[in-house]
Amino acid sequence: MKEVIQNIIQGLVLLLLLSLILKILFASKTTIRKKGLLVDVASSSIAFFDKGEALS
Repeated sequence: MKEVIQNIIQGLVLLLLLSLILKILFASKTTIRKKGLLVDVASSSIAFFDKGEALS
């Protein structure tokens, strides 16, 4: 059971990293302010860690 939870967490981390990379690439092509991107990244990271704590 522990391995399954670890696999799920690893999958979520990979998805989070992929989404951050896509956001950064998208932001560099548009006129989105970097501060807005940082806030978005921070809020999504906080949401992810909240989910991680809920699992444990």
